[in-house]
Amino acid sequence: MCEKYRTLSRELNKKVYKHIEDWRNRPIEGEHPYVYLDGIVLKRSWAGEVRNVSVLVMMLKN
Repeated sequence: MCEKYRTLSRELNKKVYKHIEDWRNRPIEGEHPYVYLDGIVLKRSWAGEVRNVSVLVMMLKN
């Protein structure tokens, strides 16, 4: 019984991944604006106390 479910699961995964790969490899048409966000946490000292400070970077491509 267990092998039957493994086989069924394997076959369903193949079907799903085929659709995912088709979607990922489709041609992109038209303009698509996007926002790129990134960040880093730095340790900084203020008044003798070390604290974590977040630095965020945002770029917009229009």
